[in-house]
Amino acid sequence: MLLIFDWDGTLLDSSDKIVACMQGAGEDCGLPARTAADIRNIIGLELSLAIEVLYPEQSAAGVARLREAYVARFLEADKIPCQFFDGVSEGLHRLHGDGHT
Repeated sequence: MLLIFDWDGTLLDSSDKIVACMQGAGEDCGLPARTAADIRNIIGLELSLAIEVLYPEQSAAGVARLREAYVARFLEADKIPCQFFDGVSEGLHRLHGDGHT
């Protein structure tokens, strides 16, 4: 049997990376800092919408500038892989051993 999993947020945890990249992008753009909790609350939203929620005072150009800064930071940070959630690796090996693809 073929099993398909969502990757991010199901098998691996990128939340710390997302928080660090968004905080760094805000700094790059000279914007007020947002807390880790604020940023975690927008994870899962489309990026431009997430930025609009975090920084509602920003113009469309400001959102675009912050989006570009975030993407640049995330691409750099993503060179180091995120960690699986606890138990994921063992669980996948067990499923594979049980004959699942």
